[in-house]
Amino acid sequence: MKLEIALIRNGHVSISDERLVGFTSESLDEEGKRQISAKIQQNSYPAASQVFSEGSTSCVETAIMIYKNVPAIILNKCCAPDYGDFEGRLYSDLAQDEEFAKWSTSGGIEAYPNGELHHQLLGRATTTIREISEEMGWKGIENAALIASKALIEAVISRFCVPRSSYIEREIPHSGGYLIVYNTVYGTAKILDKL
Repeated sequence: MKLEIALIRNGHVSISDERLVGFTSESLDEEGKRQISAKIQQNSYPAASQVFSEGSTSCVETAIMIYKNVPAIILNKCCAPDYGDFEGRLYSDLAQDEEFAKWSTSGGIEAYPNGELHHQLLGRATTTIREISEEMGWKGIENAALIASKALIEAVISRFCVPRSSYIEREIPHSGGYLIVYNTVYGTAKILDKL
């Protein structure tokens, strides 16, 4: 069975302009709300019979704005990474940090200092897609949306999409994302469109 899933990054939050934010939960700021409203006016988001979301405030608010008539299912295991010592730090500070430089040159696959290992994030991406595909199968639906952090979307793409890409190869703007088709038989996906 082939399922269409829109992977949509949460809307803009002020703190993310200056700081590396993973599990810190913030509300959408005015810019984020404007960006989402503009994309809705342009019909940038595909239809979804079911919406899934990370539990962060910005993801839930994004889901409500885009798919206001479709209640979101909050996936408890679907969450942004634990950046460990990097969490909440200013990008300007991280640019001078040797540990961050080492992590960056690894292609994003090394463990975050005092944070989680990359394979833990990939494991959550796998669990998330499996939960979504099972729910879609039970309900007999073929299109859905997942509102998530940039890191989780990158993990889903690097784990499932062919041809394979590295974890940090794609730029995903706030309230942007990708439409993928997931093949439940082969456990692979293909990117159909950029949102």
